[in-house]
Amino acid sequence: MKRITKKNEDYKGIEWVLKARSKEITRYNMNFINVKDGEFIATDGHRLHIYKFTVQIEDGNYELINANSDEIILEISPNIEYPEWKHIIPSKEPTKIIEIRCYSKNLSVAYTDLVRAVPNENTVNLDYFKDINSINNTVIFSVFEKNEPIKFVSGRHRGLIMPMRTLAF
Repeated sequence: MKRITKKNEDYKGIEWVLKARSKEITRYNMNFINVKDGEFIATDGHRLHIYKFTVQIEDGNYELINANSDEIILEISPNIEYPEWKHIIPSKEPTKIIEIRCYSKNLSVAYTDLVRAVPNENTVNLDYFKDINSINNTVIFSVFEKNEPIKFVSGRHRGLIMPMRTLAF
């Protein structure tokens, strides 16, 4: 069992990764946190959060036992196979790069800037954007072709958001 307290410098980053963990019983393997090569990884199939950490923890798949305002408790689950995720990260050049200062108090302006950069007929889930905004740092978003993941990076945080199709009425 691994206990990460609020005093640990990685606590906030790991707490942020947990936001992308699936909570659906139909996506059982995505309910876990993958730890590999010094990174915490979580996905719910619609977004992917990756955080480069400094805490000592062995590679593997971890079940979240408890997370509260004081600590995060994880337990390794050796019989879980985490989904392969590296192949979905775009490797080609983005069509647009946008820098957003996520610590800005004007969230709606920052969100609008990102949505305008996304190809027509697509948008971005506001809740996912708010999770990225909680990093409280400047975030670089790489936007690709229509229906491709939007890549983001900020310091030791990185990941993807899948765009959503907008409905025309």
